[in-house]
Amino acid sequence: MTDHPQVSSGKAIRMIVLLCVVSATLTRADTHPAKFVPTQSAAFIVFPKLAESNARIGGFLAGVKPGFPGLDLAEFEMTAGFAPRTMDLSRPIILIAERPEDLMRLLAGTGLSEGDSTWPIIGFMPADPAGFANSLRGDRTRHGGVQSVVGAFGRYRVVMRDGFAFVAARGSTLAKIARLSADESEWSRMSEAARDDATTSDVFVQISMAAWRPLYEAKLQAVVELMKLGIQLQQPDPARIDQTRKLADWFFSGALDAVRQMDSASAGLSFDGERFRLSHHHTFRSDDWLADYLRHVTRKGSSDAWRAFPDDPFLMGLSSNWNVPPELCLAVRFNRRCMDDPELCKSLSKDDRLGLDREISALTAGTTAEEFVVTSPSGQLMPFRMSGSYLAKDATKMLVSMQKVRDHSQEVVGSLIPGAAEIGGKTHLIQINGLNVFQMRLVDASESQLVRTNIANMYGADALYQEAAIGDDTIVYSIGDRTGVQKLAEVVRGERPSMSKNDRVREAMGAMPSDANLLLLVDTQRFVKSIPFLMRTGIGAAPADTARRVDDKSVDAVGPLLGWSATVRGNHIDCAFTMKAGDLQETIMAFHQMGRTLSNPSTGGAGSNSGLAADRPVPFAMGD
Repeated sequence: MTDHPQVSSGKAIRMIVLLCVVSATLTRADTHPAKFVPTQSAAFIVFPKLAESNARIGGFLAGVKPGFPGLDLAEFEMTAGFAPRTMDLSRPIILIAERPEDLMRLLAGTGLSEGDSTWPIIGFMPADPAGFANSLRGDRTRHGGVQSVVGAFGRYRVVMRDGFAFVAARGSTLAKIARLSADESEWSRMSEAARDDATTSDVFVQISMAAWRPLYEAKLQAVVELMKLGIQLQQPDPARIDQTRKLADWFFSGALDAVRQMDSASAGLSFDGERFRLSHHHTFRSDDWLADYLRHVTRKGSSDAWRAFPDDPFLMGLSSNWNVPPELCLAVRFNRRCMDDPELCKSLSKDDRLGLDREISALTAGTTAEEFVVTSPSGQLMPFRMSGSYLAKDATKMLVSMQKVRDHSQEVVGSLIPGAAEIGGKTHLIQINGLNVFQMRLVDASESQLVRTNIANMYGADALYQEAAIGDDTIVYSIGDRTGVQKLAEVVRGERPSMSKNDRVREAMGAMPSDANLLLLVDTQRFVKSIPFLMRTGIGAAPADTARRVDDKSVDAVGPLLGWSATVRGNHIDCAFTMKAGDLQETIMAFHQMGRTLSNPSTGGAGSNSGLAADRPVPFAMGD
């Protein structure tokens, strides 16, 4: 038995309507307003889920600062020019600044008004699509698809794209959006990671560097010139000043050119209730030398980060798996640039120069991952200790190459880094419990009293530099006491717990991408506690010989960790900071405590006229 034709027809109609609604919903879920941002727009800001973000982040800030009012969403809509509940605040909202002055107007807190050409374009999903559509005036098939609507401050122009209403005071500013194709938008030039952040972050902002270049170019050039002058003025050897100037010109000119090749920069802030994440992304011109360099960056090997270091408290650690062919490596190119200067390398024979080039190239090709960790003795913030490791194809061979490079590179490096040429000591091969170790007393590496004093202040007068090959694939080094390399060897052999197994470290690493080329961990509480001492040391107020030790028993555990990562993908570099909300609160409290200490000399601080002076005590309890 078949249905009555009228009944069957009604079911069919209802089914068609249902399919259309589902299709529209899926289409809107997949679309993003940034797909309609014209290329070279000065900036755009996206709030992917403003209502949800406001509740979550507002709750955290209220915990840090009781009484924090949060964002008034009704006022936000009124500032944008619409009555409350006009926008669907659960869907993405975008602000598009065609010119830098448009963004300046937004930051000044001035709202949209009729005829105003300096207010950014705002895009949103209407909370009531049908009602909003009925309020539109004008034939969208004419005037390039631009219609109009009456808002809180007058009549605005509107373009509808995939359910999003893009609103501006003048129709001419919407013309590009009305006819924009997918491959002409900023979205098409963003990395996958940046697109993901623009979709899932609480707030995301991207700027076009070309639009802002006229505003910052002269200032950036002035800063670079001051940095070059500063390096020259710090060169203690008058005979090296011209060499220093040439190399500084080469280095900073390349760095400035790299900045000029950046097409866009973006950042996204996310908070999931447990952890904050601040991403930043950088896209470079695809047809220039820096993009070509980035396309050659690779990761090699699959070893765990921090596998060579003991599970001890630390100040910071950096892990690098950033590999490029030797001819593109900055160290190789810097060395060759130096080799081309006869004045710079007059003490090196042609064979020495060629040999140095071979050894540096071999090190570049033969080592894949490099890491170092800055620590200090148990119960102390100072002096510093440093440990490092290399993952190498042939550890023993690479270690020999390192000794050869060290024998000849100090004069070259000293031309760019004042004082580095003074560190010319050589290591001596010794044995420690059957392990072949290259060692030297660090202060004996220099004849300069200034360099020796700086080394003693940072690492202690008796600090040793050691390095050794462990097994076939690992080179380790340390700056500290006689047991430094031996402890690292025990970790590599599995005889001592590794930092990579620490629960707090594992949690921080789990929040960062597994394919990152650079990884950074910072114990923020330890860092904040070290700031006053570093400030004092930085201005030359070295503590007396009997007061180099800076005791603080509270640093004998890994504290709150800030993580940072950088991953190269084509002509993009995708980076992110990450930190647990509780760790961030601990860090904020540590900064507050440091501020109180620095502003109150009577508590051992270093205020404007207190412990930073050379004749005042270091603002920590001192041991003998």
